[in-house]
Amino acid sequence: MKLIRFISDHYDLVAGWFTTEADITQWGGPNLPFPLSFESLKAIHENLAPPYLERLFWMAEKDGACIGHIQLGIDRANGTARIFRVGIAPSERGKGLSTPMLRLVIDEAFKNPDVQRVDLNVYSFNKPAIRAYSKLGFMDEGTRRSFTKVGSQRWDNTMMGLLRDEWV
Repeated sequence: MKLIRFISDHYDLVAGWFTTEADITQWGGPNLPFPLSFESLKAIHENLAPPYLERLFWMAEKDGACIGHIQLGIDRANGTARIFRVGIAPSERGKGLSTPMLRLVIDEAFKNPDVQRVDLNVYSFNKPAIRAYSKLGFMDEGTRRSFTKVGSQRWDNTMMGLLRDEWV
């Protein structure tokens, strides 16, 4: 598996992975539009981050096929990085592919010697993702209860973090 740069040719592919409002919210948070489209992904990709935050977007490629998407924000001033919008193609889910994709991105974050911490947020019901993050050394740092409204449901959000000296 390798990471390749996320480009406009990938927008429709990624948009097709998330077919319900719940899918989109689970992947990208509560403020993404439903349905996800080429134009909405273009806006996310081209949106300028605050000046202190570097945003990196990748697709994970395996055997020539794009099987995942992942983003990383790096706050160099504070020496932190955040993984977000982790997604695996529906046909590839359940095959353990998120772990190698995450390893590549964590390595990218820690290539910067000033980055001392990588963190992420995950909805508390997403046990497969939490297992994958835990296997990589991420620690549960707390839960924000009833954090996101999706339809008539309220979802809890778990914060997880990994420090440089915990990464092997």
